Amino acid sequence: MERDPRLILTTCGRRLLGEPGAAGDDHPTHRAGLELLAGAVEERLLAAGPGEAAGLSPELNALLALNGGVMGDGGDFHVLVHSDARADALAARLIGGWLRGRGQGVVIHAMPGLRSGEAVALQRGLADFTRWCGEILARYRLHQFHVIFNPAGGSPVLGGMLQTLAPFYADEAIFLLEPGTELARLVMPRVRLRDKKVFTRHFFCLRRLAAGLPITPEKLSGLDPDLLLFDERGIGLSYLGELLWDAHHREFYGDRLLDPVSDLLILADPFRDAVVGLQRDRLELLNERLDQLALFLEGERSNPAQLSFRAMADPRLPATHQCHGWTDQAIWHLVGHYEGDRFVLDSLEKS
Repeated sequence: MERDPRLILTTCGRRLLGEPGAAGDDHPTHRAGLELLAGAVEERLLAAGPGEAAGLSPELNALLALNGGVMGDGGDFHVLVHSDARADALAARLIGGWLRGRGQGVVIHAMPGLRSGEAVALQRGLADFTRWCGEILARYRLHQFHVIFNPAGGSPVLGGMLQTLAPFYADEAIFLLEPGTELARLVMPRVRLRDKKVFTRHFFCLRRLAAGLPITPEKLSGLDPDLLLFDERGIGLSYLGELLWDAHHREFYGDRLLDPVSDLLILADPFRDAVVGLQRDRLELLNERLDQLALFLEGERSNPAQLSFRAMADPRLPATHQCHGWTDQAIWHLVGHYEGDRFVLDSLEKS
């Protein structure tokens, strides 16, 4: 019986390199020493069979235990998460190389904010990682991937983050029991934040924060402070805010065309008429694109490739500019024109 494809998210640390200290991580002498050490370890690891690899790396030990002591010829996709410390990044690279050599798909993801010693930086890192989980893991679930969290390596903080998020994003979590030979597999209850009333009441504020748009503190009146994060970047969503957003926003974005989140964006009646009849998944994409356009118009972010806002090569007045909507059997564009510093969307066109 064929099993579902698996996405396995593993936290990685420097244990593979013999726990070199983090002090002076960016000092040229220390970095050179780390590179030499990593080269020697890599040579040994790439030549290692499953038994020796498991003894060198707790991350590989857990993954091999999950697979009955062997690593098959593909089928699993691995995300290796590490802090931005140099030693942790090198270790994750070596682990990824060993997995790729056995036909596994691998992506390496750096998790910033874990070595500054500042609580706010840690909260920001957790919020960003929660956003990443909501965006990326949801795509794999749509393709029937079985999501496994493996907090085998890295700092206790990194492992704690993964364990905190596992009930929301993983199908199961795995843990090696002492002395590291028996694997415990814990099925996750798929927790969802159910406070939809809070989400509905504060939807506009949550939407601006999720889009990365600024908001004045007085507009946040009545919103639970635990949902918010205050740092040098301004006001944003904490990891709890990101979880609340991820639990409910797709339902809202797929229901109907939303009014713009910014006063700098106007939807003309012909544009609204063109949207009538769109399927839920297209409405969701369209509303997300409108948020990206608002972010660009307010000057909070440069023009990303997925938005691709530009002047039309062949203007059809009043429309003078266009941005990318989505691609299916056709390519859809949102077209419009400026009225002062405000942008009016005139129509939705396909080519």
